[in-house]
Amino acid sequence: SGIVASDCNMPDSPENNFATLSPLDKHPTFPALTEGNLKTSNPASAWFFCRSTIGMTSGKWYAEIRVTGAYVQCQVMKQTALLTQNSSANASGGYGFFLDNTDIKSYSNGTLGADVGDLTDGDIIGLAYDYDAGTCQIRQNNTLRATTSSIPTTEAMTFMSATAEITNTTTWNFGQDSTFAGAITAGTETDGNGKGVFKYAPPSGYLALCTANLP
Repeated sequence: SGIVASDCNMPDSPENNFATLSPLDKHPTFPALTEGNLKTSNPASAWFFCRSTIGMTSGKWYAEIRVTGAYVQCQVMKQTALLTQNSSANASGGYGFFLDNTDIKSYSNGTLGADVGDLTDGDIIGLAYDYDAGTCQIRQNNTLRATTSSIPTTEAMTFMSATAEITNTTTWNFGQDSTFAGAITAGTETDGNGKGVFKYAPPSGYLALCTANLP
């Protein structure tokens, strides 16, 4: 009863699995994960962190996040960074996007950048992460807002999601669901290898984080 296309359109197969957020590699209590481990939510006002199931040690990778609420972090993070403290300071080792109330800022290992725009509920944040160059582009509805640089290239990195308020959610698309759990009309864009489906085209050379794209 009540099943719609976005409930059963995941393209994973034995030959190709897409990353999700990991129920095993996160703060031991929260965030709560739903929608096939692609959506985060909090029952309390505190920072809770969660990493992706696939890590990266080379290459260029792209993911999209549909954001609601304020005080959200969507980044890449060292695989060794601890996730057991309820504090934004725990994101040392994280690099990417920080939503400070509604202000979009870059984030680099605990340091916030300048405001580069305002975010409203339902906006799509794109993270274009270049492991080898040590950079991560922060894109808002396909517009480049900032680039975080000096990201370490000496250890495995994962995508990371964190929220700090009860009403905040992040819904991720690593290439398997461009409707963000039925919230928007499906996109049609793929990466350069024809893998995944995204709302916005990944920048040239950036790939969906899936096993078929791994070296």
